[in-house]
Amino acid sequence: MREITDIKECHEILLGIAKQFVEICDKHNIKYYMLGGTMLGAVRHKGFIPWDDDMDFGVMRKDFDALMSALNKELPPPLKLCTWKNSQGILGQVVKISDERTVTQELYKEGFQPLGINIDIFPLDYAKREGQHLNKAYFSNLIKKIFAYKYLSLKSRSLPKKVVAVIVKCLFCWASKSFVISMTTKLDSCDNGDFIANNSGAWGWKETVPKKIFESSKKYPFEDTEFNGVVDYDSYLTHLYGDYMQLPPESKRHIHLTGLYWK
Repeated sequence: MREITDIKECHEILLGIAKQFVEICDKHNIKYYMLGGTMLGAVRHKGFIPWDDDMDFGVMRKDFDALMSALNKELPPPLKLCTWKNSQGILGQVVKISDERTVTQELYKEGFQPLGINIDIFPLDYAKREGQHLNKAYFSNLIKKIFAYKYLSLKSRSLPKKVVAVIVKCLFCWASKSFVISMTTKLDSCDNGDFIANNSGAWGWKETVPKKIFESSKKYPFEDTEFNGVVDYDSYLTHLYGDYMQLPPESKRHIHLTGLYWK
């Protein structure tokens, strides 16, 4: 295998995957949005955050099954649709489109069959600020965070987290991925509400924002192409990151992948 040492080479692969994803969404009139660091990159850098090694997109839950069907049928080789059902390292409802010509090593996920360089696609759910759905979603997020410790590597973690992980691995030894994901999917579901939530996102409750932010979208320049994002990017990015135009210190420029290789 040849190691990929230049992040720009990773970005080229990610961009190619994203273009295929967007082409299929546009063909089937499926609305999508850039999320998280991808939206931030579009606004702050007109493309990738220089040190970022993934891309995030969101699609409303009501369109997710149609999207999965289209991706399964139309993704060209060497791209593969990866879900929790066919990939060990996927522990939630997020799905990934992986370039099978490549192999990655992911932080805290030693021991899993590795994926290639990939983009993330998240289902977006309605949420309510009051009533049972907020309590259900809070419970769902707590289950996901705890359950993830059952599978994730203890290497490079602090002692307190290692202790928690060992306890969780023992307590959840009986629970399968299918059981937990089926349960949390039901908890996350909500027919309507005043908020939109990425219940599988890394930022927890920060990824629940007023519904009006996702009511309209527009295209933003991204490297040599354009992708859809929310019109009110300022409210969205401020909610996630605070002063999003300020570059973080180098110690907080997080990456997801610890190794990138061509097969």
